[in-house]
Amino acid sequence: MNPTTKLMGAALASVAVMMIATLGYATTQSQRDEDLNTFSSERELRLFLTKERPEKSGDVYYRAPDSMGSDFKQEASGSYSTTNIQVAGVDEDDIVKTDGEYIYAASSNNVTIIKAYPPESLANVSVIEISGLTFGSDSHYLQLQGIFMNADRLVLVVNAYSTYYWGTMDDTTEYQPPKTIVAVYDVEDRANPTFVRSVAVSGYYLSSRMIGEHVYLIAQAQVWTFDDEITLPSLWEDDVSSQVKATDIRYDPDMSQASSFLNILALNIGSGEHDLLSVVAGWASVVYMSNNALYFTVQKYQGSIEWSDGVESPIDSYTAFTTIYKIQIDALSMSVDAKGDVKGWLLNQFSMDENGSYLRVATTTSWVEPENAVYVLDDGMVVVGKLEGLAPSERIYSSRFIGNSLYLVTFRQIDPLFVIDLTDPLNPNVMGELKIPGFSSYLHPVDEDHILGIGIEGGTLKISLFNVSDPTNPLEQSKYVSDVIWYSEALYDHKSVLFDLEKELLVIPGYSYLYDYNEYKYVGGAMVFRVSLSDGISLRGIITHESNESYWGQSVTRSLYIGEYLYTIGDRSVQVNRLDDLSYVDSLIYSDFRYHYWYALRE
Repeated sequence: MNPTTKLMGAALASVAVMMIATLGYATTQSQRDEDLNTFSSERELRLFLTKERPEKSGDVYYRAPDSMGSDFKQEASGSYSTTNIQVAGVDEDDIVKTDGEYIYAASSNNVTIIKAYPPESLANVSVIEISGLTFGSDSHYLQLQGIFMNADRLVLVVNAYSTYYWGTMDDTTEYQPPKTIVAVYDVEDRANPTFVRSVAVSGYYLSSRMIGEHVYLIAQAQVWTFDDEITLPSLWEDDVSSQVKATDIRYDPDMSQASSFLNILALNIGSGEHDLLSVVAGWASVVYMSNNALYFTVQKYQGSIEWSDGVESPIDSYTAFTTIYKIQIDALSMSVDAKGDVKGWLLNQFSMDENGSYLRVATTTSWVEPENAVYVLDDGMVVVGKLEGLAPSERIYSSRFIGNSLYLVTFRQIDPLFVIDLTDPLNPNVMGELKIPGFSSYLHPVDEDHILGIGIEGGTLKISLFNVSDPTNPLEQSKYVSDVIWYSEALYDHKSVLFDLEKELLVIPGYSYLYDYNEYKYVGGAMVFRVSLSDGISLRGIITHESNESYWGQSVTRSLYIGEYLYTIGDRSVQVNRLDDLSYVDSLIYSDFRYHYWYALRE
């Protein structure tokens, strides 16, 4: 008999995991591959999970994907721009890609191929509908997470959610776990995309990367038990499924709250060869990937939260720890190499960076009485250098590792920008500090002496150009603060940022609610800035998409350039403007944006 199933929101899942008490973690703890075991049998796996995991059987806990650094700078000399990524050579999935002639835009859970260059040829070419992707016998919702583009291969990353998540299962209902799909299409003929293959793994989408022809997908599956039986991870090739053997699953014997299977798929999009690595772990939160290793983090908490009588704020009597797992990557070869623990929790993927044989991380220890730290771990994930006690009572809002420097923004009432020297990995130290109003939630490298900050000051959008040529005395060389309240997706999604130093170009999405005739009116578009190292930051203009609809038609989410033209892409339309004077060239409706999910029903 299957129990009644409920959908728990991401917030509830996060709280449930955060409240677990975990003892005995020190910042120098590390284990190599030989200590991350495999199970000798399914019975051993079942006993381990029954003993170690939280009591969650019968409930579905959904964890939202990571929204989610190196000295990567977007190429300025190319004829077209690419996705703003963290690590050079490690691509990240996005909702828009271009190859310099065509634009591939994901909207309404479809991917539209658009002839983009030259602009006089602007036209819809073809549409790939994901509603045809089916696995197994279950009905499910499909949600397109992102796409990759490599030569004539277009890759779609899709989540498939069982429809039973939105209702209640009866006694005869067979539970169908969520899965994440990688679907590969041949687009040599852009007008007639051809489905090549699909591979799927158990679990919710967490993150993905692509290096050359190899896509790496990370999915996270809740540990399920029914009548003492464990639902093991599965792999689907097209519509044929196979279950991962218990003896092939790796686990951390020190993991005291093993609540999920982390399934990492490596797929060669050309040959179709693939491999799957499954690891028993807690709920992963942050994923970072270098050119030869993938890292994921699991948060743990030591102690508990107590509430004072008559006081609305909690007493901070617990300490956060993060376990970082290192997966060595070489094409299709994946192996759990080592793990290490650091004090605190990581904000996002930019809180980690691999430099040579070292991993550098930035953490915040607590939500209640926070302080911040920087740790350097060696190749065996042993902490060999640390800088603790940074900015007490503040927490990290953004960080960026660039070469041997870390630029760190913390915030409570003002914005301290720290410049931290990592030249000696054993002895990180603060070189300089700048205190200014507001905060930056995203930092972007400009050149060796400058970085950009995108954030908030006085409740509205702020762009800062920092001069860090003297690391002991960082300066805010120039800034732009909007005179009306504007916000931007760039505050929390780095992929929405287009920057090119040679073109002195910065483009980010922007939106506001302006008061007009006794009502608030949504205004959205692409904010185009000139960023000059000599003249500073200035707003060149805001490109809007004309629409008869109140929101969806005006929203701009991505921008790119091809040659001398700027393309801004929204949920429904793509518009072309000249780069030199932002004059209008042409526009195109490519999608009838209406629904967030496609529903697929097996016959």
